[in-house]
Amino acid sequence: GCWQEILPSGGPANVHNGIPYGQHGEVCNLPWRCEILNDSPEEISCKFSVRAIRTPVRVEKTLTLKRGNPALFIEEKLFNECPEKLDFMWGHHLTFGEPFLDEHCRIDTPASEIYIHPVEYSKNHRFHPAKKYPFPFAKNRDGKDEDFRVIPPKSRKSEDMTYFLDLKEPWFALTHTQKQVGFALRWTGDVFRYLWYWQVFNGGQGYPWFSNTYNIGLEPWTSLPTSGLSDVVKQKTHLVLPPNGQISASMTAAIYTGLSEVNHVSINGKVS
Repeated sequence: GCWQEILPSGGPANVHNGIPYGQHGEVCNLPWRCEILNDSPEEISCKFSVRAIRTPVRVEKTLTLKRGNPALFIEEKLFNECPEKLDFMWGHHLTFGEPFLDEHCRIDTPASEIYIHPVEYSKNHRFHPAKKYPFPFAKNRDGKDEDFRVIPPKSRKSEDMTYFLDLKEPWFALTHTQKQVGFALRWTGDVFRYLWYWQVFNGGQGYPWFSNTYNIGLEPWTSLPTSGLSDVVKQKTHLVLPPNGQISASMTAAIYTGLSEVNHVSINGKVS
């Protein structure tokens, strides 16, 4: 697994307002500066910053760990460093794989709806494109209900891109039900309005996966789908940074034990 920050475009290479963007934009491919803000027995805090090259956008991200609390606190700001408005999409690309991920894992999130990627995502997709279903069940291509809280085994040999919509509260939890250990994330819902759910269960054929990857991505995003900024603007799910403006967001990532399912994740990192 890994955790990438993606800005100002998510998805394949595209051109928007004359700016050519590669896969997943700019900042995930750039080095970040680091400044230690606090280094005490009670709290550790570091500020990371990066400026995009093709877009006049700067990101500041402060990470904080507190004594006795198994949670990572994240505070972020985006700055528009020009007198023009800027279109953008912004996401956190969290992926999970082995040895933690297997068919005994469970996803919990207060989503209302499942949206299947609008076009066929792969040769081994399980669901018909552009369909919507009430969470947590969606019908696969065989007409059978699949529970999106359940992680399929490697033998499924599938690859899909889906989205969770209308979250009653902005959080998810991924729990290994046998080991009773898990990871949870809570975030600012008015900024990251959607939760992408990328699923690769040894079904990603050819380059770059070659049917070798067993992983999922659970990704808070401002926008959808994963089709690049130019298309997202057409879909009107992008956000706009005003001239010389800024936007703030926060997240809390937590680890927990002793649970086989999760009913709530708070902004202070409490999982229950």
